[in-house]
Amino acid sequence: MAAQQELVSAITALVNQEVSTRNEPWVPVEDLVTALGSAFSVRKIDGDRRAGYFKYGRDYINTSQGTRPTYAFRVGAVRQVYQTPPEKRKVYQA
Repeated sequence: MAAQQELVSAITALVNQEVSTRNEPWVPVEDLVTALGSAFSVRKIDGDRRAGYFKYGRDYINTSQGTRPTYAFRVGAVRQVYQTPPEKRKVYQA
């Protein structure tokens, strides 16, 4: 019984976390780097985006209308990716 309650509370916490991430505003990559701290750079974020660590439409979007892409990210979603141990991170197709 206690295990069931623990599972329900864990699922509820995950759902609430997902909902709060979806309501988060999109920020330019420069603002993302500022929010994450000095261990991150635009080059690192872009490299990890190209490697497939972030999911398009959920973690980041292309905000440009031209040929050169300009990306915006959700800070909370990116933090979740970096808080996950590297061996457990999902990799998405570009």
